Amino acid sequence: MSERAIFAWKKKLRETGNLERVPLNRKYRKLDPEKLVRYVEEHPNSYQREMASEFKVSTSCISKALRKLKITVKKTRAYKKRDEEKRADYEKAMSLYKNPLPLPISLRRYSVCFSKVR
Repeated sequence: MSERAIFAWKKKLRETGNLERVPLNRKYRKLDPEKLVRYVEEHPNSYQREMASEFKVSTSCISKALRKLKITVKKTRAYKKRDEEKRADYEKAMSLYKNPLPLPISLRRYSVCFSKVR
């Protein structure tokens, strides 16, 4: 502990009567956190680059602000426009085809070698 810090504390105690910190009244230069929180609530699936263009700041500014606000992963993992009827129709249509060799999951999307079941 430095001697200067102790003198500063003594002076503050004499002048104010306590050693509590004075809260800072900061003005945000570029990005208001309340507006950012409101934007994230209204647009939960927007990308950071979209937020950056909306607020006219850099993506790193958005990233740091989200980190300070403790807003982490906000993407929804489920597909919201999923239609069970279309899915059933697709599965029915795909049941007409038979894949002769089982492929690993990573290669299935590249597979075009289906043979029709007769």
